[in-house]
Amino acid sequence: MKSEKWTVALYISLCHRFPAFRKMTRHWMYDAMARNLRQETWAFMNYGYACGEADPIPTLEPDDEPNRLSYQLYHHLAVKVPIENGTVLEVGSGRGGGASFLHKYLRPMRMTGVDFSQEAVKLCQKLYHADGLEFIQGDAECLPLPDESYDVVINIESSHCYGSVPAFLNEAVRVLKPGGHFLLADIRQRKALSELRGYLSASSLTILEETEITSQVVHALEMGHESRLKSIRNHVPKVFVGSFMEFAGSEGSNVLNNLRNGNSVYMSFHCRKDG
Repeated sequence: MKSEKWTVALYISLCHRFPAFRKMTRHWMYDAMARNLRQETWAFMNYGYACGEADPIPTLEPDDEPNRLSYQLYHHLAVKVPIENGTVLEVGSGRGGGASFLHKYLRPMRMTGVDFSQEAVKLCQKLYHADGLEFIQGDAECLPLPDESYDVVINIESSHCYGSVPAFLNEAVRVLKPGGHFLLADIRQRKALSELRGYLSASSLTILEETEITSQVVHALEMGHESRLKSIRNHVPKVFVGSFMEFAGSEGSNVLNNLRNGNSVYMSFHCRKDG
């Protein structure tokens, strides 16, 4: 167990030091997960969001309740902007739950999910079939989409995997219509937060709202621990269970410990493209 924790810590360190290594290995990892872990009930890969007293609480159909915490992270951001009948792009759509739920509950005219993993895109194309909802393969740093084609770009817990966040932000600005909205929620080391703010400011985006949501994410991780633990033990090969526990932010993981002790912070940003 100690050797496994050391291996995970080394991997995380290498990811922080070498962005190209981070991007390459995450691409491989997400391809492998989509290829081998095809459970339809595993629709989200984010840490979730526990609503506070001031938060609007989304109404979900009974079959969607198991994914409430993960969807609430999307809802926390998405309700800040007009989405109904608009065009929405999710960059880093993963297993498709976020794009599917946004399309179902907030009703954009067109909802596009883009992901670097071809296997993840294939899985989404197999699982989700609805008018106005599509999934395509593409690199966040070079989106295969035309200029000024979306009203909203949303990115949930994905940008920390990229080789170049500035390149991604430039692409997000490019595909946004003038006056369009950019919504970002992600984890960062606290010491790297000013760097992220600098990237946003340099990308011609105006930050309209910046919110630390660490406590809401930690609470969601605590609330969802037992269900994640059960899912990992039931579906993940035993040799990879420890790594998945770290990846999922389970009790005892570096992810959760660093959020609790303040070394890491979870932020959401609402930005607008001027013009």
